[in-house]
Amino acid sequence: MANLIYPIKDIASSRKEAKATGKKYYFTGIPCKHNHLSKRRISNTCCIGCSKQYYQTNAKKLRHYNEQWRIDNRDHVRQWNAQWRENNPESVKQHQHRWLKISTEHRKQYNKQWYEENIEVVLQRSKQWRDDNLNKVKQYREDNAEQFRQYAKQYRKDNPDKVALWRETRLRQIIDATPPWYEEELVRNVYLKRDELNALGGTRFEVDHIVPIINDKVCGLHCLANLQILTKSDNGSKNNNHTP
Repeated sequence: MANLIYPIKDIASSRKEAKATGKKYYFTGIPCKHNHLSKRRISNTCCIGCSKQYYQTNAKKLRHYNEQWRIDNRDHVRQWNAQWRENNPESVKQHQHRWLKISTEHRKQYNKQWYEENIEVVLQRSKQWRDDNLNKVKQYREDNAEQFRQYAKQYRKDNPDKVALWRETRLRQIIDATPPWYEEELVRNVYLKRDELNALGGTRFEVDHIVPIINDKVCGLHCLANLQILTKSDNGSKNNNHTP
């Protein structure tokens, strides 16, 4: 018994009839020499069953041939693709939508893995960018002051252990940078002046070390001559940077 390869519906019964009606296939109801009972192409009278069997048997060979043909006919392929996109805008749109959905997840996974494997590079690049764009950093902080306050508040709430460690580390740094002749009373007045300014509301102020007490190249002292009052935005932009 012949193998029925494809269901036959609304198709011409002869090649002549298919040509006359503008169809690409026809079906005679007679099995081919390989016992396939399927429709045939009017271009070469080959049945679909034989074509399918040939492609399955020679898949690797045909794939290599197609790849080489595309390489040898790049301009033709490019023009054909451009014409197809122009004639099928809806199909292009659907394809782009599907690809965007797939590629978005792929990019997220790839970026996450790359970030985890290159965390030191990321941190170094971020620091370098901030150092090279202090004005942009300052402006961004000013434009998003409330957002930064809420983020800092939430971070302190979610990470009390990290905050406590940071405060302890900062205190040790200040103690190490305090000279024997430290002017305790005068320095206290600087901090009191900061508190008075903050009590007025509006712009927030902080006490800054002019020469940072933590820096790769210099180490300032915690003393009156090395203190200044800056806005929180300016102090955040300055960070631990120092320009002689």
